[in-house]
Amino acid sequence: MKKSIVMSLLLLLALAQYIVAEAGFPRHVDPSLVSETPNLSDIFTLLHLSTMYLAELNIGKATNITSALREASVPQQFRDLFNRTLQLYTYFTSEIGMSINYTDSAREALQHNDFAKCSSLIDIAQRHLYNAEVTYFQLRDVLNYFTSAGLAGVIRGILGNMEKVLSITKSRVVEVLEELNEKKSFSLKDVAIELQVNTTKVLYGDFIEVVGSVRNLHGAPLENRTIAIYYSTSAKWYVKSNATGFFKIAIPVKACGNVTIFAAFIPQGPDVNVYRYVESSVNIVSTCIEPAIRIFIPQPLLVGVNSSMCIESSVQNIKVSVTSKDLGLYRQLELYNYSTCTTFSVPTNISEGVYRISVASEPRKGVPPKALHIYVNVTRLDTNVDIEYPGIILAGVLQALCITTSQKALLTVVTPVEIKSIGVPRNVKTCIAIGVPISYLNTKMNLEISVNPLNASYRPRVVNVSLQVLNLALLLPSAFLIAFAVIITTPVHSRSSVKARSIAMSVQRRFEALHRVLSPIAKEFTDVVKALSGIEIEAHMTLREYVGKALSKVPSEVREPLLNALKITERILYGLPTHVEELVKKLKEVLSRIARVLKS
Repeated sequence: MKKSIVMSLLLLLALAQYIVAEAGFPRHVDPSLVSETPNLSDIFTLLHLSTMYLAELNIGKATNITSALREASVPQQFRDLFNRTLQLYTYFTSEIGMSINYTDSAREALQHNDFAKCSSLIDIAQRHLYNAEVTYFQLRDVLNYFTSAGLAGVIRGILGNMEKVLSITKSRVVEVLEELNEKKSFSLKDVAIELQVNTTKVLYGDFIEVVGSVRNLHGAPLENRTIAIYYSTSAKWYVKSNATGFFKIAIPVKACGNVTIFAAFIPQGPDVNVYRYVESSVNIVSTCIEPAIRIFIPQPLLVGVNSSMCIESSVQNIKVSVTSKDLGLYRQLELYNYSTCTTFSVPTNISEGVYRISVASEPRKGVPPKALHIYVNVTRLDTNVDIEYPGIILAGVLQALCITTSQKALLTVVTPVEIKSIGVPRNVKTCIAIGVPISYLNTKMNLEISVNPLNASYRPRVVNVSLQVLNLALLLPSAFLIAFAVIITTPVHSRSSVKARSIAMSVQRRFEALHRVLSPIAKEFTDVVKALSGIEIEAHMTLREYVGKALSKVPSEVREPLLNALKITERILYGLPTHVEELVKKLKEVLSRIARVLKS
């Protein structure tokens, strides 16, 4: 009876294990840990658990948890990121596992003194470790996106465990490599290199003949072996030994003072596991005459002007190159008598500033090369400009603007009305006519005068001038009325004593008051025309010319009211200043009527 009960319990246990396995859950993970609707915190807690197993090098348990997480329901906004996280972590786990397996296999080969196999296996282990390190950095960047979801703490734990397993795996690889090198050093055989040179005293640039032989410790020649000849890390030559182990090569000596020439035996192919790296050396003396080079260039350099350049050297009969990419300077000079001079010109398209010029001498026998750099200042001269202009511009009247420049130049004058360009000679007054139409409503006219010298050695200039504008068409009728009123109201016996200056001041105040009233009226009218037609008024147009151009674009039902508004505006602007307030009121009514017609 007891036996049957025990058998039944064992069958139930086996069935439970089968169901768990079929469900895809690892035996050491409770399926209830991964709920149907887990939150991110629960998911990343399980991922942290997987990295803890990985840090203990328990690859199987770490992989089982990762498999369970693939079925987790992740919020929509994090789904793509989480899938990428699992993809990178799975690859990281796989590469760590491969590195560990190959490291263990390499250790086993090392125990059997199979150095070639051990070296090959440990190389593969290193490649997998490198892949794991690269994947770690990629995964770290992805995990940073989850820190905003309140997972900073658990993510730090995940990354910490991954760093730990990387460190452990790397230590295992290094341990095998050190043991391999130690065993190889005891088992590798030495070789003997004999080295000689045809002379121990040379001049810089001389060729020296290096001869020698390579043999094993039993005196047998090593045929077809690679020998490296060098005297610095930047200069190496390679030669093969012949059937008797003999090698020979001629090399140039491009160093000064005491020079050590090395011949090194480099094991290759099967020799790597048989012979050690061995080198031999011989000392020689190389005599050099170091040249002292100086360059003289006057500063500052003017753009477009020929400048002298002289170079001196303490050694004669050498070639010197002078270059500056920015200045377009490329010269090859020969110093036969310790010095030479030449001229060069800075291109006209060069900007002002500081530029570098490089000087390099070519080596010759006994003389090494020499290089130096100097910095030069490139500039232009100022252009003197004298401008004569009227104090007041009368609207509708052309007036003279006269300019004198110290150099021949192209002159461009930009006004609110037009742009004029002329050529001006040197130190000769040149005048042009400027002006504004009667329809110009501003009280100031701004000019931009650009002076571009034809000589590139002089820098361009821009001068801004502001002129006062007086529009008599707007102000003259009012001036006459004001003057007449002053005369009428002045007693006969005292009229002769009225000063012209008092009258002018009264007129000026009246001008200013009228301008403040009339300018907004004209602007309001032109704004309405622009809104109806979409056409801008040009500076040279009168109001009637502007309306005539815009009329074809205006709806037919408002053309007659618009022409009526034009007549009222012209009476306000150009007529006698009587009943101005009534006209302004009437104009506003017409403009309002136009607006109502458009709305309906």
